[in-house]
Amino acid sequence: MKSKMPTIFVAFNLMFVMSLTTCQTTRNEVVKQNKAIVLADQSYPKIDDVKIYPPIMVRLADKPYPVVVDYNSSSVEMIANGKYDIVDKSITTNSFYVAGKGQVASTLYLIHFNCLVTNKEVENHLKSLDLKSAKIEHLLAFGVKYPEKQRKFTIIALGSSLSETQGRVSVPCLSSIASLRMFCLASSDEPDRSEWPEDFRFLAVKQ
Repeated sequence: MKSKMPTIFVAFNLMFVMSLTTCQTTRNEVVKQNKAIVLADQSYPKIDDVKIYPPIMVRLADKPYPVVVDYNSSSVEMIANGKYDIVDKSITTNSFYVAGKGQVASTLYLIHFNCLVTNKEVENHLKSLDLKSAKIEHLLAFGVKYPEKQRKFTIIALGSSLSETQGRVSVPCLSSIASLRMFCLASSDEPDRSEWPEDFRFLAVKQ
């Protein structure tokens, strides 16, 4: 079964699409290597119905990342505090509602997997670590305090999402292009089947 890769959408005067490039996945290699074995015995299901994946390894960052989420600010004000070079114009107070009061201290974690992962796989592994996906307010607080991290890799917050037309679902992310810091959306047409690139980092918070 061929998975669709998510794409990052950025609006800065004019909407454009940035394609994501990733290394060849271990998963695809394993499936390719085992295809002849699976198809050799007709008692086995077809290769498209089989997932032959290596174990998923989860790596936490070298340290936790403490932040303060200011719920007195709207999501638009939080974005402005991050001083991003490029911001997706579709991210508004109405599209991503932030609920909370006052200033709340939170400890965040960057989670890295060794292969492509689906939303469900991410959530299952975070749960085993007593973590859950961070929301947009956590991501924005992270971007303010640790502005250089997104220059190294794309960071997404699966705890907040925006449903669009034709089943597309988008989640907020911090990324970069050249020397420009971006606050944008990572989107996929089939969120239940699409897999996130192995170089992505997933922002998480304690349950």
